[in-house]
Amino acid sequence: MTGSTVVDCISSSGATASFVGAGGLVMDGGVLRIKKLNDANPELAGTALNCNLTGGTIEFYGSGATQIQRLRGTDGNGNNITYHNIEINAAAMNLYFSGGSDLGNVTPSASFAITGTLNVNKPASFRLDFDNSISGSGNFVVNDGATLLYANDNGIKTSGTGTSDGNIRISGTRTFSTNASYGFTGSQNMVSGNALPSEVVNLYAFKNADVEVSLTNSVDVKNSLSLQRGIIKTGTCSTGTSNTPLLSMRSGSTYTGGSATSHVNGVMRKIGNTAYTFPVGNGTYYAPLTIAAPTGASVSDSFTSCYNRTNPVTTFGSTKALNVGDVSTCEHWHLNSNPSTLSTQISLNLDTNRCTIDADICKKVIHWSGSQWNNLSNTASSPTSLTSGTTTARAPISYAYGVMPIIHDDPATTAESTKIGFGSFATMKAGFPTNIPSGFIAFDTKSKGMVIPRIPNLASKPSGAEGLLIYYVPENCIQLFRDSDWHCIKAICE
Repeated sequence: MTGSTVVDCISSSGATASFVGAGGLVMDGGVLRIKKLNDANPELAGTALNCNLTGGTIEFYGSGATQIQRLRGTDGNGNNITYHNIEINAAAMNLYFSGGSDLGNVTPSASFAITGTLNVNKPASFRLDFDNSISGSGNFVVNDGATLLYANDNGIKTSGTGTSDGNIRISGTRTFSTNASYGFTGSQNMVSGNALPSEVVNLYAFKNADVEVSLTNSVDVKNSLSLQRGIIKTGTCSTGTSNTPLLSMRSGSTYTGGSATSHVNGVMRKIGNTAYTFPVGNGTYYAPLTIAAPTGASVSDSFTSCYNRTNPVTTFGSTKALNVGDVSTCEHWHLNSNPSTLSTQISLNLDTNRCTIDADICKKVIHWSGSQWNNLSNTASSPTSLTSGTTTARAPISYAYGVMPIIHDDPATTAESTKIGFGSFATMKAGFPTNIPSGFIAFDTKSKGMVIPRIPNLASKPSGAEGLLIYYVPENCIQLFRDSDWHCIKAICE
């Protein structure tokens, strides 16, 4: 092909067609338009005559939202093909994720080279697998509205032509639009690379396994984050949540997905004044944290959060307020806001797959004030979630869950000595039991317990009197007779 010739590979009826055979494609000009799906194109094998593309353009076009075209990377003799210009177009963006093989409108069958320019154009998505690279002296451009999906363990870089320089290894210009979308594919751990723009329209996790993508630089998502499979690793989760790289969601942006196999492991920021659930976790553990719409916030204010699977008592301390019981020893969250005066309600996800949780014990949202764990006054509680009262407490802060014991502040009474005492010691302590005020019977022991009468069934229950105690075997609890009925004694949330 030469000059300004345009060859559209379709039949007179509009059906897709191809040039096939042992011959090679020779071009110094013109445009070869390819619409055929699935097979590697151009289909000429180049075994009888080497492919020689010193000019002209190969254009892929016409694929739909679940259709894929394949760009030929090697000829029939196994030689990598060098193209001049390539245009990647499509009728509709293909983000069909069914395991990865059908993802993207166009993907190469092998590595290839470019001497002119490869353009990825709106609305097409171009996929580069782990072992696909583009070399040569040409240029690579991801235009506004297009999508680049890539999988090399070194990601995409701003420069470099070696084997450790990611999917794009050209010596020409690399252009990655901030108004385009980007995604991660493949089954290996990888880094995003320093060429991933600091802001993107959409960001996609389309990995084929439960592996990590470590962000090289901080990234702002302007429209949507899609967590289908694969874990996005950001800055380390610690007090202050200021560690970078940071994944930031712009005001009005959304996300889809979120699970044990796809979440954000590390620091994540949400800008705006609406309610939001942070899809955070660690490894195979998904532990989302939700905030209500912050009071008085503007669209430029922000909250930052992350999940830490370590013992918060070890990290911060064991001192706690009187209305805080046992603090979780296996996990905690961090949450900060900018400005720090914003108030919100916080909801924590509870999951027995992450930690041992007793459903019968009252749990509270608590936070570390810098000197002790404080209760944030639950407004809602269920076996799988807790919601705090409205709070303005902020960094350095960690959230965990705890149990609240029953605490009675009895009014002062006139002290009267206890007259009857029982002990397990050979000699009673001096002053016992009269040194104990306001009692009827006192016990002094360090190795014995008090056995409450065990009642085996309903028929054996005694006639109740207000304040009578029994141990009721069918329900495995101590029961108190009150208000004409028996009640198990349990902790309550107040």
